[in-house]
Amino acid sequence: MTDYERQYRESRDVCGPPFPEIVAFFERYDRTRAKVLDLGCGQGRDALFVARMGHHVLGVDISKTGISQMLEQAEREDLDIRGVVADVVEYEPSEDYDVVILDRVLHMLKNDGERLAVLEKASTVTKPGGFVLVADTPKHQRLIRSFFEDRPGAWVKARDKKGYIFVQKSCGMLCVPRSSSEEESMAYDEGLAQRVREEIGELPGYVEKKMFGGIGFMLHGNMACGVIGADLIVRIGSERYETALAESHTRPFDMTGRPMRGWVVVTAEGYEADADLKGWVQRGVDYALSLPAK
Repeated sequence: MTDYERQYRESRDVCGPPFPEIVAFFERYDRTRAKVLDLGCGQGRDALFVARMGHHVLGVDISKTGISQMLEQAEREDLDIRGVVADVVEYEPSEDYDVVILDRVLHMLKNDGERLAVLEKASTVTKPGGFVLVADTPKHQRLIRSFFEDRPGAWVKARDKKGYIFVQKSCGMLCVPRSSSEEESMAYDEGLAQRVREEIGELPGYVEKKMFGGIGFMLHGNMACGVIGADLIVRIGSERYETALAESHTRPFDMTGRPMRGWVVVTAEGYEADADLKGWVQRGVDYALSLPAK
């Protein structure tokens, strides 16, 4: 077992900067002043970064030195961070959170029973529409993945690649708008949007744009696909329109009483599997790339 107390006393930056995957999530996360729980925060590499982005953070770690160093840095920067010295297996959160972070903490626990207990704790205190972000070793990916997949309909996968499993707690067709002026309503399923980004985000000419009360994904100025509520919107063109509508879990895209020919709505059952999502997004990409750049 790594002696983190000793390592933390010897260095203020034992674990290095936040992982790029976690940084990318928060750079795209559109909720302001969110409540974030960082379980196993160590010296606060994630907690400090997240607080610098304007969010409220509670960091929990068994290391007194790590928590002390995190709070000292937070005070120097006037960041909104609280710290609790506690074993993450025994700690019982008293609030609900928009995001819960489990960054390389599960592999440090004694057994799968403890890992499942922490996952259950994290999932319980996550608000509807909120996220659990897990970064861990490949050895435990199957356990983590199964925990969320065994709760069908409760979680939407936002990322599942190379040691990172990010999931969003289901909130139905639309997340319920918050009454607080400090928080923004989420008009689209961010978990689905993140999955689309994984497929399309690295392509040349990629741009995201808020539209239709949701979010659109464009290539060289042409719409490829979008997300409204929990629906995937795909632009496939007139020639393939009727064929697409004949497929299961699709319907016309209609916001004004007149369906928009060339656009289809794919409901959750139609994109739940990664292969299905990839196929629909690729259709949108193919059509967008067939058009002149704007």
